[in-house]
Amino acid sequence: MDRLRVALHVSFAGLVLLMLAFSSRPAIAHGGGIDAYGGHNDTKKGNYHSHQGNCKGKTFASKDAAIKAGCKK
Repeated sequence: MDRLRVALHVSFAGLVLLMLAFSSRPAIAHGGGIDAYGGHNDTKKGNYHSHQGNCKGKTFASKDAAIKAGCKK
């Protein structure tokens, strides 16, 4: 009877771990390089966004739009 109880506890713990592993999405950084204006093109969304400089955190329709807005590193 004790072996059955241990097996149930182990099975339950494994199930809980699997549920935790698949219940949240991990945050994955993208590998895009940063250009002289502090940003890069986002090929998935089709825009340009800044990570550094005076336009940090802003999104533009294109790199040209970011340059016209005065973005710099």
